[in-house]
Amino acid sequence: METGKHVYQPLVRAFCFLVIWVLGIILISHVLFHLSYVFLYWFFAAVYTFILCYVFCSFIEHRSIWSLGLKTRGKDVLDFVLGIFIGLFMITTVFLMEISLGLIRIEINSKIEISYLVHGLLASLSVAFMEELIFRGYLFQNALLSLNENQAILISSIVFGLMHIFNPNVNFLAIVVISIIGILLAICYLKTQGLHFPIGLHFAWNFFEGYIYGFPISGNRVEGVLVTIIEGPAWLTGGQFGPEGSLIGLVVSLIVTLIAFSLHDSNKRKITERIQL
Repeated sequence: METGKHVYQPLVRAFCFLVIWVLGIILISHVLFHLSYVFLYWFFAAVYTFILCYVFCSFIEHRSIWSLGLKTRGKDVLDFVLGIFIGLFMITTVFLMEISLGLIRIEINSKIEISYLVHGLLASLSVAFMEELIFRGYLFQNALLSLNENQAILISSIVFGLMHIFNPNVNFLAIVVISIIGILLAICYLKTQGLHFPIGLHFAWNFFEGYIYGFPISGNRVEGVLVTIIEGPAWLTGGQFGPEGSLIGLVVSLIVTLIAFSLHDSNKRKITERIQL
């Protein structure tokens, strides 16, 4: 770790980046969110995020944007697929628990169209890419240059949770659960030295949560293959926010995160050397 007055420069730079990103997203929302295809909004938001990261990496830090964990090799494709399986396992576990406890009932959505699911898939991929590039990419990796590993994980994950505070129907439990999932995603990055695993996990959770199982996605309603009717209390099911705001979501995410943390072997020196390339 750096010493002296410059030790916190990477962290301050990351928060400046975050402020600029938020302002840009607000502008994009005002201009594009009315689009008929919502995935186009998320696509343009992801492109904007990539360009902003490129500017900060190339012109301020003088390093490649690929050092954020975007370089793709054969191993990274496998990591992406494994991330999808883990995300699918987690949200399916929540879904099955809520069914078995009689907290929800389901019906088949006969009106769903394949084109809508394709748009949902593209939107989910765009959101996962964008948020992982920000929170496990630029923010977390700069925090690692200023803080110890556990502090960097905690700060980036809390910020990740707090960034959802303006979502519809949010509650305190949702911020906690999303922050815990942020810890899991940070560990996934550290374990694989890339963003592919966390992008895959993030994508699978969102896509299957909303477009397959019919839950709200962090407070946003979408059409799913299943119509999920919530009958249990909001604190147990997540209510209109979705499983991220539920006690069941908390239990599942906490267990998986603790397992991942127990398997994690820290190697900060190797990580920070790669970040500074």
